[in-house]
Amino acid sequence: MREPSIGSAAIRFSTDDLEEVAKNNPRASLVDQLFSLIAAKAHAPKSTPGARLPSVRQLAEDCGLSRDTVARAYERLVAHGIVEARRGSGYFVKAGTRRQALPANKPALEGPAAEGRTRWRALLVSSNPSLVTRTGSGSFPDGWQDEASLSGAVRTISRQSARIMTQYGDARGYLPLRQQLQIKLQEIGIHVEPNQVLVTGGAMEAIHLVCQAFLRQGAVKVLLEDPCPPLLVDRMLSTGMEVYRVPRLSDGPDLVQMREICERFQPTAFFCSSVLHNPTCTQIAPHKAFQVLQLAQEFDFTASGGRPGPAP
Repeated sequence: MREPSIGSAAIRFSTDDLEEVAKNNPRASLVDQLFSLIAAKAHAPKSTPGARLPSVRQLAEDCGLSRDTVARAYERLVAHGIVEARRGSGYFVKAGTRRQALPANKPALEGPAAEGRTRWRALLVSSNPSLVTRTGSGSFPDGWQDEASLSGAVRTISRQSARIMTQYGDARGYLPLRQQLQIKLQEIGIHVEPNQVLVTGGAMEAIHLVCQAFLRQGAVKVLLEDPCPPLLVDRMLSTGMEVYRVPRLSDGPDLVQMREICERFQPTAFFCSSVLHNPTCTQIAPHKAFQVLQLAQEFDFTASGGRPGPAP
């Protein structure tokens, strides 16, 4: 079957366009150069929201690239909210993405998840002497740093066999740690064996594994709280998720807006913080947590995040 022809409203590209981008950023990969080229034209004042982009095959021929390079560039554009893929029709400029043309070496992040993320990232990384702690920033107060114990632990490890430090450990994580986690989980009613526990390098790595294992079938729509950690937004977009935000109130998510989003977009998952929400440090009230679970059951999506506990 032949691919649909490109209409008059389509955006066209050529090898000359790509060469111009390469001159401005010669060290960038072909995928990055093509990403910047398409994003710049999508954001140009003359571009029309909904304008059709060439098919993967056509763009590969026009720019002298492989189809794999074009497909990867399109996937990244979709993840950044600049382009949308329509099943059976192709790729189109997403409505609401018109901006000033982008520099070739600095593609912008747009889309529904971008709103507010720059402001929250600035608040998290900025230095504010009046704050006692910087929850979520990854740094601890000086009083929490037990330098003597840390130095002793480093010396103990250095006296051990070099083989222990150079060989790979268990892929599931340090066994004594997994055994301790097994005990903690049992205290809250979750009965597992140590071989069922997987230790990750942080919450973001755990979320990434969840996305890769359970949320990679087709175009996935997910809900995030607003505000939420910028790294969580980055991770969702990098895995190709379509993100929608639910305002976070003092006692949990705004259930009215959450229901409206669920009815309109049918999301697959909701990532939330039930305890010590970052950056507000609030908790979800028990009655609201129950209503979130009811919404999850009604719309058949997964409520992910927070501390597990007994069912309400």
